[in-house]
Amino acid sequence: MLPEDDDTLLARRYGHERPGLSLIRIEDAAVPVTVVSADVLAQERKSFPLLDEFVLRMVAAGVAEDDNVAAVLGLSEGLVAEAIADQFSSDTLERDLRASGKAVRLTAKGRRSVETLASVMPVRDNYDVLFDRLAWKIRRFNRRELISKHEADEAGMIILPPSKTSRVELADITPFGINELLKSGSAEESRVEVLTVKKIVLDKARRFLPAKLLIFADSTATEVQVGIAIDNELSPDHDRALERLGGVSALGIAVESPAPRPPLDPELEQIREATASGQDAPALSGQQPVDKAAVPTPSIEVRSLDTHEHPPLLHQALIGARRRIFICSPWIMGSIITTDFLAKLERRLQRKVRVDIAHGYEDGSKSDQRAIDKLERLARRYPDLLMVTRLKNTHAKVLIFDDVCVITSFNWLSFKGSPDRTYRMERGNFVRSQDYVDGEYETYLKILEDQAT
Repeated sequence: MLPEDDDTLLARRYGHERPGLSLIRIEDAAVPVTVVSADVLAQERKSFPLLDEFVLRMVAAGVAEDDNVAAVLGLSEGLVAEAIADQFSSDTLERDLRASGKAVRLTAKGRRSVETLASVMPVRDNYDVLFDRLAWKIRRFNRRELISKHEADEAGMIILPPSKTSRVELADITPFGINELLKSGSAEESRVEVLTVKKIVLDKARRFLPAKLLIFADSTATEVQVGIAIDNELSPDHDRALERLGGVSALGIAVESPAPRPPLDPELEQIREATASGQDAPALSGQQPVDKAAVPTPSIEVRSLDTHEHPPLLHQALIGARRRIFICSPWIMGSIITTDFLAKLERRLQRKVRVDIAHGYEDGSKSDQRAIDKLERLARRYPDLLMVTRLKNTHAKVLIFDDVCVITSFNWLSFKGSPDRTYRMERGNFVRSQDYVDGEYETYLKILEDQAT
């Protein structure tokens, strides 16, 4: 089984997260963050709860009676008696049988504990933390995960807004927040407790944390919602923060009415309908009925595709095609023709997979010429395997790889980075059949010959 990319895993996990809505797109996004250097006063975390510590210190100072300890601490005798009982169980206190009343004394372990408590002194330290400007809270981070504004723009990411336009202040970097991060860190970090934050220094560089934006809509595209995933986990904190800012309106996201599903040949449509209703698929003309006992895998598969299913199929073609790839897309955008895309494509070429890429619509003004140039440079390195063809005018949106053919309304090489952020619920047809796909493949190669500019 081929490995699945992050978008596929997210779609599988959260595709039905919003009742009544369908997942129509997963976009790369960037959360604005600030790296903060915090000067703090910290100490090693004490192993005793505060009340237990005070009880031990009182006994060490000579306050031996239960009621006297309670009086000095200004607490109820019952609460102090419970703390003393806990220390009996921990073998740090014992009854002083030489004294009258309810006197207690330290055990050898108790004396060592008091000495340890006395030796714990606060020290100045410094911690780098990441301040998430959308969720408006600090979070753990790895500097290697952060990207610049230029990198986010080059990747066609949607830049998410900050919750506030003001600077991060000292009051925003709390001891509690840092301590929560330290508790989830290494064993050494978890022993540290920050008492106070003395001052902060903000990194002036604009940094962003990569994220995923999941766009949901109903069947009529009248209700649209978004979800934000960090490290492949949906983040309620970010969802709530974005909703307070206006949700999809704050991002300028709109969803158009669903696109019509391209028509299928009548026989294929019959198979698609039978598959959708859970019935046995009829055989194609000239095809013998499939013996399910003898052939566990059907010789032909036909089904509809929803919008979010398209990118994983392109990914599957780029990492798993063994014989051929054919892509027809009216436009080509740099947000798709990334370094990663080109690397995957070149690995297919190195394995002698033939690749044909066709593009062209009217004057081609919506295409990114730099992206086309990158493909053409790669084609010059593999002249016998990669053909990049400019057509006079094409509305076709087709993906073929090996024995799979997808005919759809989905723009394979320009579906990301739309400047107006208007999305459409695309529909497509998936067909897996060697004979059928062979015929479609030859048909499209002939179109390339006839329409190439």
